[in-house]
Order: sequence, then C-alpha cells, then structure tokens
Amino acid sequence: MDVIEAILNRKSIRCFEPYTIPEEEVKLLLECARFAPSGGNGQPWEFLVVDDRDDISQIYDFGWTAYGGGSNICRFGEASLLVFFLGSAQCYLAAENLALAAYGLGYGTCMIGGFDRKKTKALLGIPEKKSIQLFVAVGVADEERSNKARFTATDKPPAEVLPYPPEARKPLEDLVHHGKYGTPFVELEPGRTRARVVGGFRSC
Repeated sequence: MDVIEAILNRKSIRCFEPYTIPEEEVKLLLECARFAPSGGNGQPWEFLVVDDRDDISQIYDFGWTAYGGGSNICRFGEASLLVFFLGSAQCYLAAENLALAAYGLGYGTCMIGGFDRKKTKALLGIPEKKSIQLFVAVGVADEERSNKARFTATDKPPAEVLPYPPEARKPLEDLVHHGKYGTPFVELEPGRTRARVVGGFRSC
C-alpha cells in the first residue's frame, strides 16, 4: 500500500468486530513500531501487548480520564489487542508507525491516552517508575457502529454531524508559517485571517 494513501486515509476506529489477529501479523506491527525514528537512535520505548480478554475488559471498565467521561467514545474493550507504549513522548512516533502498518494490513486502530494509568499499571504489573504514554487498540473495524460511536460524547445526534469526511481537517493556511511566524506558507483566501477558527476537523 502507498504510504501517502495510508497517511491520508487512516482514521480512528471506535468499534471493533470479534477477531484474533494472527501472531505473525502482531509481530509485523511491532517490528514497524520498533523501526520508528528517535533522537540519537535512543529508542526510548518498550511495548506491552495485551490480548487477554479479561484484562482488556477490565482496562475498559476502568473508564476514561478525559473527554468528559464515558468509555463508549471508543469501545476498545472489543479490540483484538491493546499495545501499550512505555517510555518518553517519542513513543508517539512508534505508535503512528504501528497504526499505519495496521491500516496497511486491513485493521483499524485508535490511539488512547486518557485512561486510568494507576489501575492499569497495577493490573498489568507495570513498575511505578515506568511512564505509559498511550496505548493503541487494534482490531477489525466495525465501520457502521464506529461512525455512530464517534459522536456519543457530543450533544448532537449523529444525523447532525455525519458524514465525517477524512478531509475535514484544519486547512494548511491555518497551520503553516513560512520563514517567519505569521507569514503564510499557503495563500489565504480573500478576506480570511489566520485567527479564524475552522470547525469540524476530524479527531485523531
């Protein structure tokens, strides 16, 4: 699969179908994560794969610590496995590698950082000194249910916010400067200013 295609089309999946990912594919995902870039090639990360159904269910039941509460924002309790990233903030580079590789293999992912770290560490035997940056839920996407679950944390019914097109991101002119801060890299539309807020961009 073309790398650019994967970057532009991958999206966060909120619901999953029952499925056991073959061990060789799990190893491939971890290999892709392992080859992420890092400062000085320090590779400041460790990966913890959780595929025990009871453990995944318990972590899900711990609930979220962000996004207004409610684990139903992403039903990761249904995922085939969770991959935890322990280490520095550079873990996010490895997590992105894994997510793109999973997309290339036909799997859906959701990166999750708002969870109960204290309870999760106790459950999984992670030493207190270890820092959990995030985990990635991986599995077969249930696209129909995922599109609906994406909006359970909003006050708007799904009909008011769907469809949620992949291209609904903040435009480049709102994000990119050229040479000096405040100088547009992309020419602004007539009458527009950089400070204008553009709503409706896709999360994750």
